[in-house]
Amino acid sequence: MIKKISDEIIKRSENTDVFVVGLSGPDASGKTQMSKKIVKELQNKGVNVICIPSDWFHHPKAYRRASNGEPHEQFLYNTINFDRLIQEVLEPVKNKADTIKFTHFNVDTDEGEEEVRELECPLILLIEGIFLFQPKLIDYFDFKIYLNVDPKETIKRAIDRDACRFGEADEVTERYESKYNKGQALHRELHKPLDLADWIIDNNNWKNPRK
Repeated sequence: MIKKISDEIIKRSENTDVFVVGLSGPDASGKTQMSKKIVKELQNKGVNVICIPSDWFHHPKAYRRASNGEPHEQFLYNTINFDRLIQEVLEPVKNKADTIKFTHFNVDTDEGEEEVRELECPLILLIEGIFLFQPKLIDYFDFKIYLNVDPKETIKRAIDRDACRFGEADEVTERYESKYNKGQALHRELHKPLDLADWIIDNNNWKNPRK
């Protein structure tokens, strides 16, 4: 599947200076691992590609928890600073800037550090993260890939991945059911990301993803 995705990106980006790929999906759907594999495959083919995770654009913890809304609503609306992603990365890249300068926010330390990337065309920019396919962002993406994973599978993976952050299995399960998966359900209801995606990848079996 990685080769198929990479070949499709190369085909679609032919004769373009800048081509932006969005890789989105629910939490624990495999976005980070798949994006790394795509980048490696493209680089092996001699393609100039950079990957920017939307996780680097988290709002500070105080902002994420400031709303009076339900936890899943806070998660959808207050987690990622998409305006900053647009201003610091997507707009400059689309305008073929020589460099991008952005604040790489570390969600664990709740601090940001300035990062500068030099750009050279032709360029593939891969943005990976949650909630990408929504009105304010959708027109920036030339190719949109959605990893579709059953909520029960995301919880199973999260128990293995997030135990060190959130505690025992029942605590992880409660957090995902009340916040993360519920927030993703609200995103699907409001923004229809699967309808907006060019490719939908079934990643329930991360060893054998299927289109």
